[in-house]
Amino acid sequence: MKKNFRKQRRSIKGLSPIVSTIILIMIVIIIAILIILWFRVFLKEVVLKDVGGNSKQAVDFCNEVQLHGAIDPDGSIVVTNQGNIPINALVVKTSYSDGSSHTDTKELPINPGYSQNLSITAGYTQLKIIPVLLGKKKGELVQPVTCPENYAVKIM
Repeated sequence: MKKNFRKQRRSIKGLSPIVSTIILIMIVIIIAILIILWFRVFLKEVVLKDVGGNSKQAVDFCNEVQLHGAIDPDGSIVVTNQGNIPINALVVKTSYSDGSSHTDTKELPINPGYSQNLSITAGYTQLKIIPVLLGKKKGELVQPVTCPENYAVKIM
């Protein structure tokens, strides 16, 4: 009976150390790939802008934008780009006396030194005009970048 047990024990084989090491390395590589893909969701790609040979993040150019807004006698808003940064569009935030607000994007490119007229429905208590710049992502993909609200031009 003892001989039978020894024969059975020897016939049971496990994984060789080489195969188990290879499987362990494959598992580690798969986990590393999953973590990298997961972190890519949280990391934003940098959008760069080039003005006059000076290239930096598009958001960093927001402090150099010099917009001026004025109300024309006909009620339209005249927005003038007095800086040297070209503007691709404008985000217009209107606030009303009842506490409501409305946000609209106007596709009005304004080159340095030029003006554009905005027609806004009357009745607002405050108007904020926020510049939108164009930048390039990796791979030459052009993308609009809205400046933070603290760079907005306030009217009224």
